[in-house]
Amino acid sequence: MLKFTYDQIVDKIKEEKKISSEEISKLVDEKIKQLSDLISKEGAAHIVANQLGVKLFENINVERELKIKDIPRGASNISLVGKVLEIRDVVSFNKNGRSGKVVNFTVGDDSGRMRIVVWDEPIIHEIEKDMFKLEDIVRIKNGYSRDNNGFVEIHLGSSSQIIVNPKDAKIGEVATNQQKLGRKKIEEVKEGDYTEIFGTVVQLFEPRFFNVCKKCGKKVNEENGEFVCKEHGKTEHEKRGVLNFFFDDGSSNIRVVGFGDVINQLVSFSQEDIDNFSPALFDEWRKEALGKQVIVEGKVNKNEMFNRLEMVARKIREVDPVELLKEV
Repeated sequence: MLKFTYDQIVDKIKEEKKISSEEISKLVDEKIKQLSDLISKEGAAHIVANQLGVKLFENINVERELKIKDIPRGASNISLVGKVLEIRDVVSFNKNGRSGKVVNFTVGDDSGRMRIVVWDEPIIHEIEKDMFKLEDIVRIKNGYSRDNNGFVEIHLGSSSQIIVNPKDAKIGEVATNQQKLGRKKIEEVKEGDYTEIFGTVVQLFEPRFFNVCKKCGKKVNEENGEFVCKEHGKTEHEKRGVLNFFFDDGSSNIRVVGFGDVINQLVSFSQEDIDNFSPALFDEWRKEALGKQVIVEGKVNKNEMFNRLEMVARKIREVDPVELLKEV
């Protein structure tokens, strides 16, 4: 079932009828009053759109493939074609008595980019066996859209399909624009948020290290002096780091955790530096990082042991003064 938010309906009316948001709001309020508050704001907006001759569903036909920018929230039976831009690790979970796996990857077309979240275990199993790689073109069939902290993303279940490099599908230049990520003050963030925060690195803690499989990047275990990957068995490995730092934006502060390559977005180092890590290198990291103003994008989690919120960084970037001036 397709579902439109109030703002989406208003935007559609404005686009077709060239009337202001204030005029639309007045018509919606009148309709709610007329129906004695027995209808929601979205329902009243639907009626106003119909009375004005605006066909909300005219350009949303789930029987055909949609461009990423045209995918609405709360829709089912969605199909799209996109180029694979990023593939994340498979994550196992056990929550509320339910266990399973989930994996997400990002696709793009000439209209935008979108995250695809896979819950179906047979599909996940194929992805674990390298079903597709970066730059492959995939056709997604029978997905459903969800809102995740202001972002629209496609979820795939047991009735969904992924077709890799279909012969009739072509993708031109992928749009550089992504769905805009909302920025929050640290005092505003809550558990489960995926957001970005702008602030200053005020404390850096010495990193910890772990070993990963060179083939898949997943953590390996040491057994009898050899390193074993669950997927690839005995394998070559390399050392990766996890770095914690305190981040302050004037409203509050939060501990940020960065893994692997994300650390390299904050401090400069090579793989050789990681393999031969020393207190002297950490002193260099501290000099480089402390006082640095950056934007951190990531997921806010609750650390139950210490009863505090922490952010797991997915991306760290330096501040663009021009970007900041536009926001002032």
